[in-house]
Amino acid sequence: VQRKFDTSLGRSLNSKDVVKIAVVFTIGTDGLPRDIQVKAPNKDLEEEALKVISNLPQMTPGKIDNMPVNVTYSLPLRFQVHD
Repeated sequence: VQRKFDTSLGRSLNSKDVVKIAVVFTIGTDGLPRDIQVKAPNKDLEEEALKVISNLPQMTPGKIDNMPVNVTYSLPLRFQVHD
């Protein structure tokens, strides 16, 4: 996620603070991300986070009693804005 996220979008905030983005998503029984929810300071950052999470590679799904299950993740994204 860190290598794929375009942090330059944070410059539009005119702030040198830490940018905080909250992402919650589910890795489905097929190993792909879905039900992605993003909260960010602006629409551009929300769209970038959605794009990056949507393009995650297929993962091994969680299992209970050897059966694949959906697993929900909370992923906080934080980065410092520099000029």
